[in-house]
Amino acid sequence: MKHLILIAHALFLIHMAAISSAQAEDLERIVAIVNDEIILLSEFEETFQAARESDKTISEETVLNEMINTLLLLIEAKKYRIGRSPELPQNRSDKESVISEYINRRIKAFIHIPYEDIENYYKGNRGLFADKELYDVRAG
Repeated sequence: MKHLILIAHALFLIHMAAISSAQAEDLERIVAIVNDEIILLSEFEETFQAARESDKTISEETVLNEMINTLLLLIEAKKYRIGRSPELPQNRSDKESVISEYINRRIKAFIHIPYEDIENYYKGNRGLFADKELYDVRAG
């Protein structure tokens, strides 16, 4: 009988340990899947909080859409990163750098603004250019 009580007590302790470890384990949730990439709940919450600090009216939907659009741009940019790491960058500045490089290579090549439009904008907004000449600011 003593042996049976000892076994029951051991099973009870094992069961309680399993329950407490299952309750203590905090599983990460997936908010969105974009191609083979995922957006985790913790990433979304962090991004949403940062966005709320600068714009109190921004919605969760807007932030999630921006995260998805950024991820789509990064996925496309990854295709054109010849000789570089195929992994997507994790920090914000690296993401911005990769997206900027992609836009410069793939999109800016198709944008043409006539010189007359540049000159008219310059003349109409001369105060914004801190006494620089048109030639100095036109590439920016």
